Amino acid sequence: MDKSIIMNRNQIVKKSNALCRARHTTDSIWIGRLAAIVAAQVRKDDKEFQIYKIPVQQMLAAAGISRTGSIYRDLLPIAEKAMQKTIRIEEEGEWVLYTLFSKCRYKRGDGFVTVRFDPDLKLHFLNLGEKVNFTEYALIEYMSLQSTYSQHLFEYLMSWNDRPIVEIELAELHEKLATPPGSRVRKNFYDFERKILALAHKEIQKITSLRFEYEILNNKGQIRKKGQAAKIIRFVFSKGKVAKIAKRQKQADQKKQSAKNNTLFLSAVQCAQAHKDQGGCGKLRGTQECCKACMESKKTVETELDLFNQKKN
Repeated sequence: MDKSIIMNRNQIVKKSNALCRARHTTDSIWIGRLAAIVAAQVRKDDKEFQIYKIPVQQMLAAAGISRTGSIYRDLLPIAEKAMQKTIRIEEEGEWVLYTLFSKCRYKRGDGFVTVRFDPDLKLHFLNLGEKVNFTEYALIEYMSLQSTYSQHLFEYLMSWNDRPIVEIELAELHEKLATPPGSRVRKNFYDFERKILALAHKEIQKITSLRFEYEILNNKGQIRKKGQAAKIIRFVFSKGKVAKIAKRQKQADQKKQSAKNNTLFLSAVQCAQAHKDQGGCGKLRGTQECCKACMESKKTVETELDLFNQKKN
């Protein structure tokens, strides 16, 4: 999060669960931030949406823009893009498409921008808890997230974290996270998990108070085995289950790293034996004659190689 975005740590964003689970059209991190800043200004006793004020510098900072020229000129494309953002909510066999903002205004010389949510969104921001289930979270946590995928996943999971688990089909998760249609991350689960899901999980765990793990299921709803297609993602919030999954993942990572180290070590030993007349591969490290294991300068391998060469010499 940009340090120039000044916020009270007690500011809370509150919105309906349906809105947290909606499908978004934006691929811009700052539009989500702008919406969160405005949502945090909605008062519990508001009966109608107010005209909310956002300091100019806060708006520019949220958009990642350093002031280099005319504020009037810099703000206009930001406002235009924000006005184009749509949200699709699907419930009980119907979908409803909303625009997020109905008005955005800036007067030259003012130190703030005035913004108003679309009036049709009142159900999702006002009088929450009476008839509408809602989610709330700290504004500063959301503002610190560095990707739209982390933003969308954070809101979606926060709307479910009062349950021990929640499952979502992979195809639907792509829609919730707004991954590009036809892209490699849609076609290849390995890329999706490595570039999006795992990174978002790591960032959310590091920055926010939300704690969760995830499991990958096959088309039978069972833990996916190697070679099986990923069909469902199970998100787990139960503390005991989260700890168990995290431990299992750590053991799997350690096993994978151990296998990699063993492979590198065997390669290094072969290299050392092949160059024993030249004083061992330790003296060749960094040259074209050295093996890949040595060139990678892995600490584990280097230590083992040094011990091996010392014994040989």
